[in-house]
Amino acid sequence: MNNNVQKIYAKDWHKVYFKGEEVKEADVGTFENIGDGYAKDWKTVYYNGKEVKDAEAQSFKIIGYGYAKDWKCVYYNGEMMKDAEVQSFQIIEKHK
Repeated sequence: MNNNVQKIYAKDWHKVYFKGEEVKEADVGTFENIGDGYAKDWKTVYYNGKEVKDAEAQSFKIIGYGYAKDWKCVYYNGEMMKDAEVQSFQIIEKHK
């Protein structure tokens, strides 16, 4: 993964930024960059600085390679995968 993706979020005492643009409604005190373009605060998940609709921040976690999930849905690059089964979804690593 490109290391620059990990460094595109920034913050000051009052606001959070993505590539120099304010991330609207982000909570500075709880905001964290969790990787693969994803970030979250106590109530909202973001992908590339935009809110991930219907994602549940408290259970949201990165799976890898652009995939992530919360307790109810799987996401790819910030978009919900409507038919993916959350409990069984996993990355298939290349066989060595």
